[in-house]
Amino acid sequence: MIKSNLDDGAVLTKIISRYELDKGPELGRIHIDIHEVVHAPNAEFQFLAVPGLIVGKVKGEFIIPGDSETEVLIGCLCRLKGKSMRDVLEENSK
Repeated sequence: MIKSNLDDGAVLTKIISRYELDKGPELGRIHIDIHEVVHAPNAEFQFLAVPGLIVGKVKGEFIIPGDSETEVLIGCLCRLKGKSMRDVLEENSK
């Protein structure tokens, strides 16, 4: 039923969890949304960890695909370790 209401090639996810990582006053604070894939043609993963801010778009390298919430969260946290929000945001979002 959902598939019939989507454009060809569209990806639909459901945000199932939200985490907040406070890296302190120097590095800033970031949210990590865990998405579960509801529909995605040819998807090779079931979950995505997507770091984000209220303002700005993150670089694609920080969006982590995987097969479980725990896997994508750990992958995202590993990529974020030691990074400032300037490192994470796309250049035109700073």
